[in-house]
Amino acid sequence: MRTEDNFDQNLGENKPEAELHFEQSPFLKWLDNYWYHYKWPTIIISFFAIVLIILIVQMVTRPKYDVNLVCGSTYRMNASEHVAFEKAVEKFIPEDYDGDGEKSANIIVYEIYSDSEYREALSEAEAESREFAINPSYNADELQNFSQYSMMGEGYVFLVSEYLYQQLKSGDRLCSMSDLYGSDPIPEGVTEDGYGIYLKETHFYQYTPEIQAMPDDLILCILRKAEFKDGKADVEKYARYEAFFKAMADYRVKE
Repeated sequence: MRTEDNFDQNLGENKPEAELHFEQSPFLKWLDNYWYHYKWPTIIISFFAIVLIILIVQMVTRPKYDVNLVCGSTYRMNASEHVAFEKAVEKFIPEDYDGDGEKSANIIVYEIYSDSEYREALSEAEAESREFAINPSYNADELQNFSQYSMMGEGYVFLVSEYLYQQLKSGDRLCSMSDLYGSDPIPEGVTEDGYGIYLKETHFYQYTPEIQAMPDDLILCILRKAEFKDGKADVEKYARYEAFFKAMADYRVKE
């Protein structure tokens, strides 16, 4: 065996292992100490900050509309009917209220059955050997959502079935046509109790084919002013919906 090789081998075996030392930066030391003491407060604050940012982004990017029109009945429009309905309604918006250069309407639809309407629809479906897609739980949720929305102050003009009309009236929510019009002439087709106008009696319905996708026995009505807070913004907003309601109710075509 070569002496030189033995020497190199022994030398390698006797070499002390190199010790590596890393100097931690002051920032990393501070970060480590901060995380140790404030881990959970940081996580909680970050969570709420992210939620707030998401809400702000949604508010900024959410489409803006000049008016909202709430439709509640046993009929739910399909996508093409919904778009056509919106376009037709936009023609009756008096002004470009939000100043974005166009008049836009948001149609909010709730599919809701009274007990008798539900039994009738279920019986018809069974007689025709077809499935009835609406279950009682869904119907109850839709009614609750409708009621909650009517109290939010987002939409004040409603186009609803007799059942939902009575729900609003029994809650003292509706403005009477005599209060709405004052000394001005009240249009034709007013309900016997004076709180709404039958859709089928309006030229708005009779001469607008896109509207006729909806049942003709719906009632056009508006929430009463007492539901709104005092203040200039609320007064102006309610005046906007008064004008929108009258534009539809008063529309007349010369025959």
